[in-house]
Amino acid sequence: MNRLEQVFVNLLTNARDAFDDIDRKDKEISVSTHVVNKSVIIEFKDNAGSIDEDKLKKIFQPFFTIKEVGKGTGLGLSISHGIIKEHNGEISCSSQKGKGTIFKIVIGQHQETSGSKVA
Repeated sequence: MNRLEQVFVNLLTNARDAFDDIDRKDKEISVSTHVVNKSVIIEFKDNAGSIDEDKLKKIFQPFFTIKEVGKGTGLGLSISHGIIKEHNGEISCSSQKGKGTIFKIVIGQHQETSGSKVA
């Protein structure tokens, strides 16, 4: 499996799994792509719920999981983070109660001379 494909499958699987604890009929997962300057931006969005802010800060750490015991190793997002870094990219996550979660991947970032990055 291609390394980027591994990231994409992991994000989609996590989004699907997030619906296990949610009782709603309008379950949505979407993937969008666009280009800004010389960066490719890929967003994975779901409306499954939200991730608490204190947990959001830790989700890319090895062995950290918000899944129930036995349902996750806590390695998927950590490995995904590493793969995106290998591609000179960035991965971030935002989550809002009542709206869901967005994972954003930016690859091919154009860096300004001041060191700021395209987000």
